[in-house]
Amino acid sequence: MPARFFTSSAPIGVCGWVTFLPLAVVICCVGCDMRTRDRVMDFKPDPIEPAKAILRAYAAGQPVGSESETFDSLVARVSEATPEKGKLLQEFFGKVQRTGKVVRGDAKKLLEKLE
Repeated sequence: MPARFFTSSAPIGVCGWVTFLPLAVVICCVGCDMRTRDRVMDFKPDPIEPAKAILRAYAAGQPVGSESETFDSLVARVSEATPEKGKLLQEFFGKVQRTGKVVRGDAKKLLEKLE
C-alpha cells in the first residue's frame, strides 16, 4: 500500500507536495540571496534650476517677495557652474533689488537665454 503515494491514483494534494516541494525550496533559496548591495548614486542638482523657477514666477506676474534675500547665493552658485549665466542673473537680480519691481518682459527674455 505505501507505493500508492507515487502512483497516478494517489490524491492530488500528496503528489503536488512531493512534486513541488523541491521547487519551492529552490525558489526560497534563490529569493533570499544575500549578495545584494546598496548603491549610493551621486546626485548633483542643477544650480540654474532654482533661478529658472524664480524667473518663471516673475514672468507669470508674481511680485517680488522674500526670495529676493537669496539672490546673492543663487547668483554665486550659478556663477560657479556657468559664469556667463551668472553675470546675466546678477544684472537682472541687481535691478530687481534696486527697484523692488520686476518687468515681466525682462524676466521672459532672461528665461529664454537660460534655457
